[in-house]
Amino acid sequence: SKPRKILIGAFENRIQGYSPLIIKDFKDSLRFEFLKLGYDAEVLPMDETKKTGGLSCDDKQIESFDAKESQKSEINPVAASKNAIQVCCEKYTSFIFITGAISLVETDELTDSKASVIIPVLIFNNSGEQIGEARYVSTGQVVDAEFIKKVSKGFAAKINSKIHTLRYK
Repeated sequence: SKPRKILIGAFENRIQGYSPLIIKDFKDSLRFEFLKLGYDAEVLPMDETKKTGGLSCDDKQIESFDAKESQKSEINPVAASKNAIQVCCEKYTSFIFITGAISLVETDELTDSKASVIIPVLIFNNSGEQIGEARYVSTGQVVDAEFIKKVSKGFAAKINSKIHTLRYK
């Protein structure tokens, strides 16, 4: 059987020219896609993250890693505190906790302007153990409402198709 509740935590904003609404829109869209698939899904409120010892983009419990420092892969996404995830999952009675980052890097060369989008997502059980990972990488994307809908729908569908293999409690 699949877990009953999914909690969507902080997503680090790694977007040049800071755009806070992209993160909020992505998390809301991801929640909506999980609801359509029959899950009870909730976005962890930013003001609650501080009170619960949970995760927030400003919190010391989230560490960013430079991709160049990672030997494992070209992307080393947000690493979250095991204890903070346990606290959040207990408070919100969640079985799965999702966190990640959104990176948008725009390059403007003489004749060509390109945007690269990287969205790593980490999946944790309610004990704070990482049980899965997914990522979206694309070049030439415009980050708008249609893009956010497409990517969040893809993440939700992929996680849903693999959720029976995840070790949640």
